[in-house]
Amino acid sequence: MTTELLEKAKRGRPPVMDTEHFLSYQKLWNHLVETRRGLLNKHYEIKGFGIIRKMQKDGITGLEYISDPVKEKFKAAILTELGHWDEESIRIIAPAICEAQKQPETKRTVHELCDYWREYRLHPERLSETVSENKEAIA
Repeated sequence: MTTELLEKAKRGRPPVMDTEHFLSYQKLWNHLVETRRGLLNKHYEIKGFGIIRKMQKDGITGLEYISDPVKEKFKAAILTELGHWDEESIRIIAPAICEAQKQPETKRTVHELCDYWREYRLHPERLSETVSENKEAIA
């Protein structure tokens, strides 16, 4: 990948990362990620991971489903989706996801969770369609 991709990307949405930031990510992750979208997803994953770790350092417990520092495991897809949100929203969404995963009747796959929160982020008006009879949202 070269700077040609950056020149190509001038149309459409404004960039999330500036050129310098993009090139530094490209140097760091070039052996794992080959596309612009992949680098952007890595950016969101790291942002989500940073906020979750900050929450854990602040003493918020119960986030082990998303990021478990003891086992050194984390759910990259969920972190990538969380990285699209602002910090305040992540502080609300992440505990809701982890709490829902503890209960068998509300447990979802990572793919289902990512789809739900992506849909809600892109189309918040559709949330009312996924609210159950007792007015509890699916986490």
